[in-house]
Amino acid sequence: MVLLDPEQPDDYDPDEELVKVFTQDEITTLEEKAIDNPHGPLLAVALRTGMRREELLLTWDCVNEKEGTIFIKKALSVTKEKGYRIKPTKNKQKRKIEATPEVFTALAQQSKMQAAHKLRLGEHYRKDLNLVFCAEDGYYYHPNMPTRWFPNFCEKIGITRLTSHCLRHYVESQVMGSVLIFCPNFGLFLLEHSP
Repeated sequence: MVLLDPEQPDDYDPDEELVKVFTQDEITTLEEKAIDNPHGPLLAVALRTGMRREELLLTWDCVNEKEGTIFIKKALSVTKEKGYRIKPTKNKQKRKIEATPEVFTALAQQSKMQAAHKLRLGEHYRKDLNLVFCAEDGYYYHPNMPTRWFPNFCEKIGITRLTSHCLRHYVESQVMGSVLIFCPNFGLFLLEHSP
């Protein structure tokens, strides 16, 4: 028995539904250009962990440099009715991920920037929230901030204008490419994508 390909419309484009992923050269450019950007540490963490934008609502107690892990246990949402709200992660599952030394270098850079903001703002800095990635006053970033900022940043530095979610695709492609032979579902588990 021979299986036939399904009929396609005349204007069918087989590449139209492809997941968009940065090239390695674009990732190199992205990292180089983000070094001096205030959002550089957030970008570095997203690029090396595959965390969702709303999961980047980390508090410093979720970061364990000694163990080399980040504990992802909550996400941030904003609604007109309730304003900023902490909620469970998308799949309602908590997870610890191993982080590379580069992630902890980015987190140290973020901590240094925050220290300068705390010194400048004094009692007006929101220390009670204990956020890793936040506005200069220590308050929540809007969860859409990466969505708005990132594509424009890509365009400005001359690489493909993609969304911040495409960083997750890049991480997944790297993980799947390196460990697929040994553990087929590892990338899916790491990023919480359904198989």
